[in-house]
Amino acid sequence: MRTISLESTREGAEENSTDNEEPPMIHTIIERQGSRPLAREVDTCIERSVAYSLEHQTSSGSWEVLPDARLFDTGFVTYALSSAPRELVGSAVDRAKKWLETARAQSHEPLARILEETPRAIVRGQDPIDLRAPELYGKLFQRKTLLLYGLARHAGMEVLSPLSEDDVRAKVRATFDRRNHIVLKQWSRVDLVSVHVMLEFMAPDPSSSISMTDAVRYLRSLQSDDGSFCHNPMSTAIAFLALSTVAPGSEAWRRSLQLLLDSQQPDGTWRFCTSAVWDTSLTVRSLRAAPLFRRRGLRPAVDFLDQSQNDDGGWGFHADVESDNDTTSCVLLALQDSLDPTHTTIVRAVEYLLRRQRADGLWNTWQSDDDRPVDDCVAHVVRSLTPFETQYDIDLAPARRWLRERYGHGVGWSSGWYRMIPYSLLEVGRALQAKQGIPPEARESIVALQNSDGGWPGISGETSRASATGLALAALMEHGSPQTPIVHAALRYLIETQDSGGTWRGRPEMYGPRPLIYHLQTNTHAFASHGLISVWRRWSLE
Repeated sequence: MRTISLESTREGAEENSTDNEEPPMIHTIIERQGSRPLAREVDTCIERSVAYSLEHQTSSGSWEVLPDARLFDTGFVTYALSSAPRELVGSAVDRAKKWLETARAQSHEPLARILEETPRAIVRGQDPIDLRAPELYGKLFQRKTLLLYGLARHAGMEVLSPLSEDDVRAKVRATFDRRNHIVLKQWSRVDLVSVHVMLEFMAPDPSSSISMTDAVRYLRSLQSDDGSFCHNPMSTAIAFLALSTVAPGSEAWRRSLQLLLDSQQPDGTWRFCTSAVWDTSLTVRSLRAAPLFRRRGLRPAVDFLDQSQNDDGGWGFHADVESDNDTTSCVLLALQDSLDPTHTTIVRAVEYLLRRQRADGLWNTWQSDDDRPVDDCVAHVVRSLTPFETQYDIDLAPARRWLRERYGHGVGWSSGWYRMIPYSLLEVGRALQAKQGIPPEARESIVALQNSDGGWPGISGETSRASATGLALAALMEHGSPQTPIVHAALRYLIETQDSGGTWRGRPEMYGPRPLIYHLQTNTHAFASHGLISVWRRWSLE
């Protein structure tokens, strides 16, 4: 692996005016304060981190990796391919079943375990399928429950549930009949029409207002150019099952089958969505203060984000995915340091977010009637729109007030995207600090969360992880000095846990779909790096 010294970032600084005023190197500053060994180690840690990011940037300027494997996704696809002719799927199902036998289900929440275990139980033929947990039928999780119900019934298995099969069919029909009058996420539409097709095929309703032919045509309209449905293996699998039921051998069926076969990994698994737009915006926001990154990685990344903007002015987590408010605001934050405020891309993004503001002054994450505001998304929108507050006459006061009240009414801010307390404290705190400031108790809670090894856990009581430690450091650097034992212990933790390739081991922490979590190495790397670079920036100001 090539090693790139931070000292080398001074070479050719005249090429970019942003580098002419770069701060002194960390070790120069720390040496003045009597901490020479730590200074050199931090320097090396950042060098390797930036080198890792540059080496993993794609030719398009983006960062995109496959998530770690999970039972949920692989179980869904395995069952779906089991319905296809053996001669077409070859050993794909057998290899997947072998992996499923020893895989461990997520257990951070009881409901997550149920969602993980159910597809595997269906693959194994473990009759009956138990879906009796009351939490499965709340507003947030009911659609996923109906999806599992439909999968089990497609397999001819008994389902233990407070809802009868007629109840389930009626719920699905009612939502399907209203599909053109309600706003749904695109993958929710795929799941809805697929389950509707499968249930209707088993017990046709003569009074149905739509024929199977129309339903299949509608499903085909949701298929992406690559043959997937929303670039999501689970949605592609359920759509493939629906097509297998009523349109086997059709072009849409063949394209989705090929996509599933091609996307199986060597270990037999299928992985949840990649998220090039989200990963790239996060990497830019986390590393752009490093001079070498600014010179070599920033411009290609900015170009990628610019070119990935949707027609409505927003961004989705992946190209060819509908816009959402959180990704749009985070991309806007990533671009604001690189594009002029009057640049067309910036203007269109601001106008998109203004159109998406609710009557109460808040923002949902998704363009979906069943969505609700969450702390991190509202904070990102507030922070991204703050520079335009006067120009566009934007009233951000209700959103700022809501964020402050959220902290006072509970146990702290929560996150819609990450199962990590430091993430919520950092992102919401940054949105509030310019106008009202972060509550003192929020700052104190970060310190109280630190473990004895110097690192921070995602959730209180868990073991330390690099991502949470980096975020906690970044939060502390918003308000405090880097010359404290707390900060030095955290730096030591990140130095000692960085691997030989320049990155850190990660664990599942990003929600998708809730309550399931998954791990993207791009996220772990960005968060840990951001903490180190935040300390570097703060040291340069002292």
